[in-house]
Amino acid sequence: MGNYLKYHVMNPLCHYREFAIQRLSLQHKIERQSQTYLDVFAHKATDPLLKQVILDAHTEAKDRLKSLESLLLSMDVIAQLGYAESTNGIVYEGLQRLGVEPDPFSRDAIILQTLILLYDYKLANYRIIIDYFQALEQEYPLYVTQSLLENEKKILYQFRKLLTADVMSSSRETSPPPQSVRSGMHEQVVRDN
Repeated sequence: MGNYLKYHVMNPLCHYREFAIQRLSLQHKIERQSQTYLDVFAHKATDPLLKQVILDAHTEAKDRLKSLESLLLSMDVIAQLGYAESTNGIVYEGLQRLGVEPDPFSRDAIILQTLILLYDYKLANYRIIIDYFQALEQEYPLYVTQSLLENEKKILYQFRKLLTADVMSSSRETSPPPQSVRSGMHEQVVRDN
């Protein structure tokens, strides 16, 4: 009996499956919330390209949610409803800033900043799950999780590209000269200080 207890206390692998399931369950909640938040931000975005990128991300979030539910089911776990407080915190701050910002260009930049923070958080959580599955040498869950991570990276790349590129058209129509979201935000910071 002593060796059994010593093995389970000293060997972290015996807990990794439980940790992976906890993280997967958390990620499932985050994806459910993300669908709602993406819908809200698509509605609030003024730039047509930004709106389309967010709607595309919303569609892909539905697919990721189904993949996570299938993966949890393959591990004999039923996905639970609920919310992740960390995700709520990220989005709440962005929504607070949107509530006091009248400029459409700045509002779109705030939306992008918030989505980038959200997706960075989601990627970090996927990386932790991948570490657990690598340690457990579970190929199927590892493959699924890595695929989901790669999908998230592509969406995050699109958000970052929009933030730094001259693709936002809504405020450029009203204010010459053309500028990127980043330079527009810099000018806003300078004006505010």
